[in-house]
Amino acid sequence: IRDRVTVSSADSVLARSRHEGLDVPPGSSGSIDVQLPGMRAEPGDEFFLTLEFELTEEWRGLEAGHVLAWEQFRLPLPTRRSGVDEHRSGKITWQEADSVLTLTGEMTDFQVVFDLKQGTLERYAFGGKDLVTRGPRPNFWRPPTDNDYGNQMPVRSGLWREASRNQTLHEIEYWQNSDRDVEVYITLHLPDVGSFHTLGYRVYGNGEMVITSALEVGAADLPDLPKFGISLSLPADLDQATWFGRGPHESYSDRKTGAPIGVYRAEVADLSFPYIRPQETGNRTDVRWVALSDREGSGVMAVADPVMEFSALFYEDEDLDEGDAPTHRHQWDLERRETVTLDLDLAQMGVGGDTSWGARPHGEYRLPSKAYGYRVRLVPVDLSKRSLADLAWQRW
Repeated sequence: IRDRVTVSSADSVLARSRHEGLDVPPGSSGSIDVQLPGMRAEPGDEFFLTLEFELTEEWRGLEAGHVLAWEQFRLPLPTRRSGVDEHRSGKITWQEADSVLTLTGEMTDFQVVFDLKQGTLERYAFGGKDLVTRGPRPNFWRPPTDNDYGNQMPVRSGLWREASRNQTLHEIEYWQNSDRDVEVYITLHLPDVGSFHTLGYRVYGNGEMVITSALEVGAADLPDLPKFGISLSLPADLDQATWFGRGPHESYSDRKTGAPIGVYRAEVADLSFPYIRPQETGNRTDVRWVALSDREGSGVMAVADPVMEFSALFYEDEDLDEGDAPTHRHQWDLERRETVTLDLDLAQMGVGGDTSWGARPHGEYRLPSKAYGYRVRLVPVDLSKRSLADLAWQRW
């Protein structure tokens, strides 16, 4: 057996080393010396040390190079954010007509359109290309898993399914700050749970947008939330995903230690898992940022503060949700939509699994009914011009 040590950041691998001939008998311990390179944290850098133990030769059907065990450590180096895009302070042209608010940039070619009557973001475009076609919409629900059905989650927490579907405009406020940025605050009433949710948008002159999401719980004795997040619809050609977080496979709050933190790339079509029955799928945890782009590299990036969970699918929740009891559809019963559904979540409850016939997720992996809030920054991107890591770590 030998160990393999890797020191990496979001941008690159800084060092690799191997130690051959490890001989530590079962039940005992040993020590190795790991030589770390000299490192200086630039703005936004995070460094991770990954330690793997692999076979040096074939053993009991396992090939040489097979990893028997691994662990990852975030190195405790200080980080800081870098400066901001100079175009961010560019002027914004404001036009309001027929209950529609249209924002356009003077230095940067972007357009943001709000329907003031419905309280919705109708369009987010950059360089004439649509980045968001609908949303974001507050979302408190996930399509039930087999374990969820086993512990009656759809019945117990079904109010939050209705709260995700039934939202009415309560109040909308908007104003322009010195011609340099515009703020819009949309408060929705959630009658099924007696609560209110506020989405805040702050649009800057370079087309960036900071979205805040805040839940104010008004009713007592509400059930746990399956998730707390926002859901957006993107054009179908934004089907190339890159993210800095856990991967490459899906992960959940109580099922994530087998997914190391790194930068991963995948097509949206490959981000879901084809469970035999449609259900919640494709979540990724501890995500610093995620970008969805077309094959030329143009698209949008969502940056967390500091981490979030995300999924990107060619399906919406209603496609994967079988209601209060499973109907035993199959994966091939689904029809792929012509949009990408991007969920950006503060958190989602764990999937459980102590049993599949009644056990709920452990307490630390549940979302009790209370006030929640977080923020996400949306940034138009062109992968041919700027690295995602550089954009992600600019100051908010």
